Amino acid sequence: MTPRHDLVVRNIGSLATLAGPAPRTGSAMGDLRVVEDAAVAVSEGRITFAGRAADMPAGSAARGRIFAAGSFA
Repeated sequence: MTPRHDLVVRNIGSLATLAGPAPRTGSAMGDLRVVEDAAVAVSEGRITFAGRAADMPAGSAARGRIFAAGSFA
C-alpha cells in the first residue's frame, strides 16, 4: 500500500530537528540534529515523517507538494 500524506516537502537542503524522543523541554530544546537532503510528510495535521529524503517510503503520495529548492528548514 502506498503511503498517503496531506503534504510532502521535498528537496530540503538542511532540516533542523530535535534529537531524541518528544516532548523536549528546557536545555534539551538545544539538542538539534541537522539532516541533509531531507523531506517532511504531514498527515491529518501531524508530522508523520522527517528525515533523509532517501529514507522516505517509496511511492509516497500527497495531495500537496512543496519543493524547497535546497533551502534550510
